[in-house]
Amino acid sequence: MKRVLLVCAADCSELEQRLVRAGCITTTVNNGAEAIFRAKHESIDTVLLVSTGNEMDVAETALNLSDINSSLEIIIVVEPKRSEQQAAQTAVIQHAIPETRILTVQQLSQYLSRQSER
Repeated sequence: MKRVLLVCAADCSELEQRLVRAGCITTTVNNGAEAIFRAKHESIDTVLLVSTGNEMDVAETALNLSDINSSLEIIIVVEPKRSEQQAAQTAVIQHAIPETRILTVQQLSQYLSRQSER
């Protein structure tokens, strides 16, 4: 079973339920600092970044997580029509951490379906 850290400053209970249905062991935190702490102290296979709160943005969180564990799978969930700021952040992340996946909620659902079939 995959151990997934869901980082979401808002209510992501529906997404958390999808992860559980896909067979993931899921831990949810509501900010980037807590995600970094967990990545340092727990065994995690995948980090799913939705939103990280006010103290640390998604790009900073992803870069710190990659520094902690370069083999950690990082998936960033974005809106289908991204704002300029979100598009710029994801471009920085993809340049710095090319293996990072940038997915919409629909693409994430398809990804989870494929993962649960394995």
